[in-house]
Amino acid sequence: MGFLDELKKFVSVAAEQLTSSSKTTKGLRFTSKFQAQAKSWGLTQADAQDVYNYGEERRAGMMVRKYNGYEIEIYYFMDRRSGQPVISSIWKRGVR
Repeated sequence: MGFLDELKKFVSVAAEQLTSSSKTTKGLRFTSKFQAQAKSWGLTQADAQDVYNYGEERRAGMMVRKYNGYEIEIYYFMDRRSGQPVISSIWKRGVR
């Protein structure tokens, strides 16, 4: 019965990895430049997380989400050591 238990465990872990989302906010980090820009625009980390999770990628490392009458854009990169996304810049402007 040891083999069947190990097989069940293996299938369980594999299924969890296949069904998990690749874009999670777990470990999302922010630079000090982001903090300064967010404060000047009246935005928060929650706004940036929303754009990261639900926005569309306009260019590599740039995401945009449109709202009613304005849009929020972020720049991000992946930390080489930890593999975590780091948001480095944010701004808000009227919809074009």
